[in-house]
Amino acid sequence: MKLTHLQEHLSLLERSKTDFSMIVVDIDHFKSVNDTYGHLVGDDVLSRLAQLMQQFSGERAVVTRYGGEEFVLVLPLATAEEGIYFAKELNKLIAAENFAEVGHITISLGVSTTCENCSVHQMFKKADDALYYAKKHGRNQAIHYNQLEI
Repeated sequence: MKLTHLQEHLSLLERSKTDFSMIVVDIDHFKSVNDTYGHLVGDDVLSRLAQLMQQFSGERAVVTRYGGEEFVLVLPLATAEEGIYFAKELNKLIAAENFAEVGHITISLGVSTTCENCSVHQMFKKADDALYYAKKHGRNQAIHYNQLEI
């Protein structure tokens, strides 16, 4: 899905006051994939990852490439528990997958869930903060913003 479609989807959820979880996904050490195997292989990894996430998500989530090696998933009607469970299961699936020329890759995921008086921008910031925490504390894991030690 294109970024503009994601923005429209998020605006609709926000206007309708529908609860949802947002997951920001980043490929761990992706720069080394590009440096070692080249950008064409890196692009193949990105395409395969997007395909796997879409297959795993089905109709439950909207999957969008946000930029570089980062993706955003939106799960309408998902509680914090459902959002983190989904993210952890997705993480397991990707870690088990063999990516043709590069073997196994891992991802880090940051999760946030709608809260009272919380804008979409604030939700993204929280999910991104959780992602940063996941990467800083070992990578290859899913962290919900509520788990952060602030």
